[in-house]
Amino acid sequence: DGWERLNQSLEVMRDKKGRKALRITLVKGFNLEAPEKFVELVLKAEPDYIEPKGYVHVGYSRKRLTREHMPTYEEVMEFGRMLGEEINYEITNSTKASKVALLTKKR
Repeated sequence: DGWERLNQSLEVMRDKKGRKALRITLVKGFNLEAPEKFVELVLKAEPDYIEPKGYVHVGYSRKRLTREHMPTYEEVMEFGRMLGEEINYEITNSTKASKVALLTKKR
């Protein structure tokens, strides 16, 4: 029931007060190539911030993924730009070393 619980969590997030951030870990070959598929999920949660972040080949994930699954900083930024255009967010910050972008709702 993981999918149902994820959707319930996003709905609960929407109704919470305070600033809210949604992190999306991007894995090449799995979810990096389809930012448009995240639109409905993001809109359901209505976060103030979205953090697309590149997968890093460390820890237990090394048993099921390879270094080739790690996106580049440029790929993370492109995902962020494309997602932002779909849902009226913009990239307001990023960190190249961490391969993470920060998207903020346009006011």
